[in-house]
Amino acid sequence: MAGLMFLSCGKTLPNNGIPPVNVDFNVYLSNPDNQVLNAIGNWRYFDAVGSRGIIVYHKDLNEYVVYERHCTYKPENTCGQVKVMIDNVTLLDSCCGSKFLLYDGSIINGPANYPLKAYQVYYTNDILHITN
Repeated sequence: MAGLMFLSCGKTLPNNGIPPVNVDFNVYLSNPDNQVLNAIGNWRYFDAVGSRGIIVYHKDLNEYVVYERHCTYKPENTCGQVKVMIDNVTLLDSCCGSKFLLYDGSIINGPANYPLKAYQVYYTNDILHITN
């Protein structure tokens, strides 16, 4: 019994500690609320998706990237959530101070050791389908 307890205590969650949640979400770019995403370099939060919300970023002509807003540093901290900085280039978790690059989710400054969790996104007929 003690061995089982040891194994379960040492178990890590998948996705760099981010709790696994089912994501299957559509963003309709023709919707007035989402039209900001039609311009390259723009982004939008969706709070009711993912573990602590997601951010959709229009990266290139027909390329969008989607990241979990749940910070990868000590994901058990309830305050860990990244926000886009005023420069529209970096994301900051004000709880731990970690910074990430909006372009690819990579770490700019720790203490985070893992990049932001990315979701799959498919772009067809002005619809973004986001899934894991």
